[in-house]
Amino acid sequence: IGGVHMSFFKTVTPLENTCLKIEMISGNTVVLDLSTKLESNRFFPLKDPDVFNSVAIDGDFIVFGNKVKIGATEVINMVMLPSE
Repeated sequence: IGGVHMSFFKTVTPLENTCLKIEMISGNTVVLDLSTKLESNRFFPLKDPDVFNSVAIDGDFIVFGNKVKIGATEVINMVMLPSE
C-alpha cells in the first residue's frame, strides 16, 4: 500500500564457524548458522573466508559479492526450520 519500502535487514555481521549475526529493522537479532549448507552447490562458495566475510545487505537480500544471495523469506525459513 504505497509508502517507502524499508529493508528487512538492518545489519549483518560475519561470525566464526560460518555463522551470521543478523539484526532486523524490527530490532530482533538472530544468528544464522550456514555451516550445514556449505556442501551444497549454492552455498559452496562461502567456504572461502574472503567470500564469506564480504557479506553485505542489498535491500531485502543478504549478499556475498556476486556469489551467493539469500532473500529475507529464506533467512526466516532457515532460522525457524533448521536442517538436521
